[in-house]
Amino acid sequence: MNFLGHAYFSYFDDDAVLAGNVFGDFVKGNIAKTHYPEGIRNGLVYHRHLDSLCNNNDGFINIKQLTGNEYGHYRGIITDIFIDHLLAVHWHDFSAISLENFAVQCYQRIGLSSASFPERFARVFGYMVRDNWFVNNRHLSAIEDTLKRVERISGSRIILSSAVAGIEEKINLYKNYLYQFMEQMMASTGYRAHQ
Repeated sequence: MNFLGHAYFSYFDDDAVLAGNVFGDFVKGNIAKTHYPEGIRNGLVYHRHLDSLCNNNDGFINIKQLTGNEYGHYRGIITDIFIDHLLAVHWHDFSAISLENFAVQCYQRIGLSSASFPERFARVFGYMVRDNWFVNNRHLSAIEDTLKRVERISGSRIILSSAVAGIEEKINLYKNYLYQFMEQMMASTGYRAHQ
């Protein structure tokens, strides 16, 4: 899962933990040796814990396999992005809070930790808020744009954005695997759907 999924599983945590969890991919190395405040460090640790759970989650594995071998080691990244899309589309099944309200609240709460943002994430967060990524994840065009950004940043010779066509072709399978993914993640974390 990408930014939306990480935010989903930190909604009830304090603001610093939420922020650290959301920007966890931008911090490498030993978290204990970083300069971040304790709450941010806890969020970074939780981010890595969630990533570890994802890698062993049957729903995640099934979505990754469904995406296709032609994307090589990028399949994991594509799967993370697809999970955010599927979660946004089926948000009402996992949260009593509207996605629009969730997004506004999360952006505000994450922004409280802006002094601790890694430099790259500070730029990304500006685009995230401006273009309302959490809500726009519902649209395949936004997912395609995200994959094109990954292509540019990574220098991939593989056209990652072409993976979007697979969601439309196999939407029911993707939906089933999302539910499998979310059920396992909730069981593994002890987390409940937002009530």
